[in-house]
Formats: sequence, structure tokens, C-alpha cells
Amino acid sequence: MKPLLDYAPYLEETDADINQLVSGASYCSNSYCPKNYSGDSYGMVTLRTAFAQSYNTPAIRLFEKTGVETSFKYLDAFGFRKVSKKDHHTSSAIGGFEYGMSPLELTNAYTSFHDGNYQPARAITKVTDQEGKVLYKWKDRSKEIWNKRTVAKMRQLLHETMLSYRLCRR
Repeated sequence: MKPLLDYAPYLEETDADINQLVSGASYCSNSYCPKNYSGDSYGMVTLRTAFAQSYNTPAIRLFEKTGVETSFKYLDAFGFRKVSKKDHHTSSAIGGFEYGMSPLELTNAYTSFHDGNYQPARAITKVTDQEGKVLYKWKDRSKEIWNKRTVAKMRQLLHETMLSYRLCRR
């Protein structure tokens, strides 16, 4: 969820560099005090490091800097069926949704990091009769979600995360 709701909207809105620093320190807002998975506080880290290590507190900070409604405006473009207005809160920044989304919905949304456009996947693209006449065809149109700079940065972040994962697994 962090790439779709925290990082990409932040990059889209600010055009920040992925080497920009963000706090990985402890975080509290009202009575909500999430922790990083390790429980550690990391101080200032780059967006690149925070993304690759999936730190929670930097992701929440980016989400809040972008703004809850602005971040959800991007997420809403993907048409997640069970995401509602009730999910528009800080804990969603790290996956705290009431119902969440299906793996297929998430996979569809991640395809927007290919070229910035989103179009839901369809197993059957059209139905024809025996002569090839189209009886039904999906009328989905591709929607631009991210600009080219955001896509390039997100692809770099995703790529580097996989490289670091592979190095750790050796």
C-alpha cells in the first residue's frame, strides 16, 4: 500500500528527489503511535532507504505531508471496491484499512508504475460471434495517474528494493 498511497502521491505532488531525507523516528498523532516493524527509531533516512526497508513512520509522514484527501484522490482512481470514506485516516498509510483490497486489485494498481496509466485487467477483452462480429467489448479507457517523473522514480525505488532483497537472500 505504501507505494500507492504514500510514496507515489508524495512524489507526484512535490517532485521530490528519492534521496530527500525524511524522519524515521518514532511517531505519534493523537493516540495513534505506530512503530517501525523492528521497533527501532531510525532518525533521518532517505526516501530510497525508507522505501526499500518499508519503514512505517517515514511513510506516514509522507502521507500526512501530501494530505489524506490528496493521497486518497490518487488511490480512488484505481476503483478499489471495498475502500470507503471510513478508510480516510492515518493508519491506512501503512495498510490499516477496514476491509482492504484483493490481490488482483492491487496488481492492477501496480501496473500504473509501468507508464503512469491505469486500466483494469480483463481476462476476456471482447466477445465475438462466429463471423468475428464484436458482440461485447469492455469500454474501459486508460487513465493517467502518474507523470513520467513519478513513474521513473517509483520504478527505481521498486527495482532497488528487489535488488536489496535479492542480496539479503544470498
